[in-house]
Amino acid sequence: MNDDPITSYLVQRLEQRPAHSKRLTNPLITVTISFCGNFWESSRTGLDAAVQFLHRGEGGRRGREGLGVSAGGGPAGRENLVARPGPIRRSKSERRRFCLWATRPVPSSPSSSSLPPPPVLLLLLLLVLLVRPPAAPPQLRASEPLARPGRMLANLQGVAFLPFLLVTWSSAAFIISYVIAVLEGHVNPFLPYISDTGTTPPESGIFGFMINISAFLGAATMYTRFKIVKKQSETSHFISPVFNIVSFGLGLVGCIGMCIVANFQELAVPVVHDGGALLAFVCGVIYTLLQSIISYKSCPRWNSVTMSRIRMVISAVSCAAVVPMIAFASLISITKLEWNPDEKDYKNHLGSAICEWTVAFGFIFYFLTFIPDFQDVTVKATLEIQNIE
Repeated sequence: MNDDPITSYLVQRLEQRPAHSKRLTNPLITVTISFCGNFWESSRTGLDAAVQFLHRGEGGRRGREGLGVSAGGGPAGRENLVARPGPIRRSKSERRRFCLWATRPVPSSPSSSSLPPPPVLLLLLLLVLLVRPPAAPPQLRASEPLARPGRMLANLQGVAFLPFLLVTWSSAAFIISYVIAVLEGHVNPFLPYISDTGTTPPESGIFGFMINISAFLGAATMYTRFKIVKKQSETSHFISPVFNIVSFGLGLVGCIGMCIVANFQELAVPVVHDGGALLAFVCGVIYTLLQSIISYKSCPRWNSVTMSRIRMVISAVSCAAVVPMIAFASLISITKLEWNPDEKDYKNHLGSAICEWTVAFGFIFYFLTFIPDFQDVTVKATLEIQNIE
């Protein structure tokens, strides 16, 4: 430290502070005071404010007694430095006013033209001493889900991959077989039956293979949904176990109907094919309707009202489409792949095909709504061997 009388006076005043402020004597404060002493003549008011801020920072931090320094103006400001004990609170507005003062431009004068600029280093040291680091953000609760419906495709947690894989695989089965059948010239591009796109080779092999896998994925998804509802109902008792079992059984029958449609082509065995299609569509529609009722019963603990309404709308549209689909199909007198608008059964074929595609994609969108419910579910397989010696 230099021998400047101002600096010596400040050190002497600081050594007379209360015992609880001993932390004020550290190398950083000493450097700050020494730096301020060199600028006393150019910014006496700034030095007074700096010392006062240093005392306020330590006193407010202790939370009990502090040491405040009041500085008087004029040439005798050094003798007007008075220590006054008592609780002093330091607000953000005081910090802001001091920072604005410390960075203000100093007007030039003949006597101070060679003096250095305002104490910017003092401002940096005060920021290090007085400014607190920002509080850490609150951590997410362990039970809070990370993915919501708006981001359900970005974070497939738990067993959410089951309905997602079912939706993507089934959509690919319909689209791929349709594209191949149209490119090969086996069906008309405008709204053929779904089964028509999988009747003639080579698309028939692709259609049968992919629909069989879709039926398996559908059964796995329905079984997982059945176990989820069963577990939830054990604590909330919102639905009868029989209702849940009936819904699951109808879903499995619909999956069996899908396998029949995939393995028995429309032109080869039309009766068996039509019977499988009837099982798949009717049982599937009833399954979605029963699941919508379960969703409403489980509100608001296990499902949101918005999601329940979406499911009910999809199931209602599917129910409204399956009835005219069956009615129009029963009026068609001949089974064929290529239709002309001039034929008498063309309108019945067109109406039935529109309803069939509506029901099929209704199933796809319905299973898509299962993804948020499956994200918080984990399936574990256990193996037990009995009679081991």
